[in-house]
Amino acid sequence: KDGALHVIGSLADILLKKSVFKDQMELMLQNHVFPLFMSNLGYLRARSCWTLRSFSALKFHNELNLKNAIELIKKSLIEDKEMPVKMEAAIALQALISHQEQAKEYIKPYIRLVMQELLLVVRETQNDDLTNVIQKLICEYSQEVTTIAVEMTQHLAEIFGKVLQ
Repeated sequence: KDGALHVIGSLADILLKKSVFKDQMELMLQNHVFPLFMSNLGYLRARSCWTLRSFSALKFHNELNLKNAIELIKKSLIEDKEMPVKMEAAIALQALISHQEQAKEYIKPYIRLVMQELLLVVRETQNDDLTNVIQKLICEYSQEVTTIAVEMTQHLAEIFGKVLQ
């Protein structure tokens, strides 16, 4: 399954350009990718996030599928125990927010939780890709993150201190 998702995700740009394939991608995500978010295997959950990121530009015909995608990504970021899953979920979330206008609204009520989790993951991993995700979310949700600005600044100062050591 991991290999199949990797191939499909790698071909996403091509598949999304050809109408014969493009119209089937939403159903493919719904039937084959979404269920793997519940897998016992962390690498399959991470690959599911990666695959969803690869198809983030897909025009969803069923709004419920987009909502489910955002919910699965949010849950992977906040609740999953595996760091690779959290990393892939964060990057997928950024891609979905960049490409899907409605995704911004779906994640808005959870932005505080998402930002707090991102800061914890950055502190653990010191990964530069996640700082780009945080930057995108701050730009997108500037009003919502003002309430946690002090907390975020403290987290970032701690991370910077760790990097300097």
